[in-house]
Amino acid sequence: GGYTALSSGNIQDFTFDGFSAQAQSTSSTGTCLSTSSRGGNVVKNMIMTGVSTSFGVGLTLNGAMTKVRNCLITGLLRGVATGSFTYGSLFANNTVVGNGTGIYAEGSGASTYGKYYNNAVFGNTTNWSRAAPAAVEGASKNTGESGDAIAAWAVGAGSTSVTITSADFADYAGGDFRPASALSALFDAGTDYYGRLSTDLAGDEVPNYNNGDAEGIDIGCFEFDNGYGPHPASHTLT
Repeated sequence: GGYTALSSGNIQDFTFDGFSAQAQSTSSTGTCLSTSSRGGNVVKNMIMTGVSTSFGVGLTLNGAMTKVRNCLITGLLRGVATGSFTYGSLFANNTVVGNGTGIYAEGSGASTYGKYYNNAVFGNTTNWSRAAPAAVEGASKNTGESGDAIAAWAVGAGSTSVTITSADFADYAGGDFRPASALSALFDAGTDYYGRLSTDLAGDEVPNYNNGDAEGIDIGCFEFDNGYGPHPASHTLT
């Protein structure tokens, strides 16, 4: 049936951190996680999966000021379904791949609000359900594919979207959604934003230490490992 695996109900300012949830439902409304319409929920470092792209929703994003970061959402009818009037919400550095629809904006989209940054959206039957709704407060460095009928959302001065292929992932067919290399279109291609987390889904530093060379924010929930370990500790000598 159409059950919900994880929900904050009517609780405001609730945090989900580090869970995995699977919607095993054969209903289109079975949901991995639903945030509260009361707002202020935080969802980070989550993995949400399903059993078929014909069933289920990864995340139902409800509530003003809700923050969703560093999540992997795959194998569902809808990766993300936005709720109405999510003022000030943040959906950033998530990887939404291999779903029926990646980002599904509610109803007509007229009441979809929030900010969308650095999301790797790829390999869904439909990556973005509609053009960026007029009420979206900001969007940049989200991805799509060449030939998409609906472009990845880009809203605001200087905002851009990014076109990617399966080769930009370490092993897309094998379920390894890290950037393939420093040549990947995901690498250092993101934008910085208020509220960015300092580590990725795997616990690696963001941005990743690059031994004195330039460091940027990657797109998606995984940061490419430059191979130099964490940033060295700093000391002040007096």
